[in-house]
Amino acid sequence: MNRIAIIEEDISLSEAANIMAKEKIGSLVFVTNHKPKGIITESDIVKNVNNTDMFITKVMSKDLITINMNRTLENAADIMAHHKIKRLVVMDGKKLVGIITATDILQNADLLNRNTELFG
Repeated sequence: MNRIAIIEEDISLSEAANIMAKEKIGSLVFVTNHKPKGIITESDIVKNVNNTDMFITKVMSKDLITINMNRTLENAADIMAHHKIKRLVVMDGKKLVGIITATDILQNADLLNRNTELFG
């Protein structure tokens, strides 16, 4: 699971790209009132490269798909495959704790089918 970067204000795609580059991460989670509202990814920025002054809330994925940290790696892989997503926000109740990526799943493929919890 990867460290999560949270932003709490609607920033431009250019600002988001700068944060991602500086932090060496591929996404930012947009949060309001301590609740995740959306995710902006490198792909979203690349798709809108000709309009980097646009704000992230215009292009971010708003139907945020999450998983509880007590679920298994296999559960995460199933959810990601079903929704055709590459990043899955990990929650501990209502608290954001990280992001699991498709790369994480591949790097830990040997743990699949072992019922290993995401934080196990």
